[in-house]
Amino acid sequence: MIILEWIRFSEFDKTRRLHKRAYDNYIRNGQIGIKTQTSDDVPECDCLKSNSPLAGRYSSVTKLWGRNILRAQYSGNFPIMKFGRARMSKTCCEVIGTYNALKLCGAFDNDADFDGFFRLAAEFEVNALFLLKTGHFGSNPFKIRRCLDAYDIAFDEYRSVAKLDSRLTDGDIAIVGYRHHLVCMHVFCCVKEREKIISINRGSGCLYNWENGSVSQCLKKGKFLVGYILKNDKE
Repeated sequence: MIILEWIRFSEFDKTRRLHKRAYDNYIRNGQIGIKTQTSDDVPECDCLKSNSPLAGRYSSVTKLWGRNILRAQYSGNFPIMKFGRARMSKTCCEVIGTYNALKLCGAFDNDADFDGFFRLAAEFEVNALFLLKTGHFGSNPFKIRRCLDAYDIAFDEYRSVAKLDSRLTDGDIAIVGYRHHLVCMHVFCCVKEREKIISINRGSGCLYNWENGSVSQCLKKGKFLVGYILKNDKE
């Protein structure tokens, strides 16, 4: 069996069109920057709708375990950032979910400006596009395993949500992918804390952290596709 490797940002060959586009998006997105917490946030809103005219007024950062991680891809500057030829607000859930999990594991300790996120987005654009090379369907959640391998993160992969739930213990970090329409998928990061599942970016416009008794409950009617439990050594 041939196992394809994950091409890291430092290995991009900018003579290749896809690599150059991803690098150019990295530069452009980094110049725009993540909208962090400001007094302009409007706290009475729990969930943004797609194309909401209020999106730019909300920050895209939340805090968990003392680390600044990303939420609500409809918020802040995501609608004006690019993933491939698409808007990040429509396509970057796999990147957000993976970035949050990696950051909670300590892979991006010093990332106050979120440069690690922008590099990771470029890597997903090169390595993991789903269906279309334009990026309009986001990334393939089954390729996240290659990313975790490339970042030297130990993990276990699950294709059953019941088995994933049975293996999650307090302090664990997970990346969960599910289908909510025929070809539409969503990926989010969650942690288990005091017997509760706390999910970040569970919904694309979700400005708060979901809390459920299990991943199964969190998915509601969504069809579970794949989950990864990361071996957390944050202590």
